[in-house]
Amino acid sequence: MTERICPSCRGSKIIAGPCGVDERGGIVLPVCPECQGSGLVSDTAGAISMDDNPDLPWLGQYTLGGEDGHTPIPCYSLVRWGEWMEEPGHRSLWWTGNETKWVSTVFLGLDHRHFGGGPPLLFESMAFVHEGRTMDYFGEIRPAAETLDQRRYSSWDDAEIGHEMMVRKYLVNAKTRTNASKAS
Repeated sequence: MTERICPSCRGSKIIAGPCGVDERGGIVLPVCPECQGSGLVSDTAGAISMDDNPDLPWLGQYTLGGEDGHTPIPCYSLVRWGEWMEEPGHRSLWWTGNETKWVSTVFLGLDHRHFGGGPPLLFESMAFVHEGRTMDYFGEIRPAAETLDQRRYSSWDDAEIGHEMMVRKYLVNAKTRTNASKAS
């Protein structure tokens, strides 16, 4: 048995009992006998999941939902967010290119607007080129692509348009310019 401060009572009560992990990976503490874990989600065994504590700070995590699955929705449970992000197809949205030059657009899942106001930046498009360069990753030599461009967006629609603009800029227009310069 370990004595712990009750998260609901803000330290006014001491609770004892083993800690555990629930089926979703959340930390489970025994419920305080005096406050009964008020404000916290209880499971059938009477334990509370710290992951669902509304008083924990929100880190800006989002999932995609809505009728079309394209609407960013705040997710206040780190465990549920992590499980959602693990699902195949939830992060990588579009990939266009070949083995030497490509554009990739992903759903970041976390708000990347670190400074200033405005809507959350949740999508990212990046253009890469790989021209045979390698890097030493802790003793293992791996191919290393160079980043040509990177942009972030607040909505699925903006990300889709941004992806297509990068494709035109780095793949289509570059190919057209190369072919045009050879023809001269």
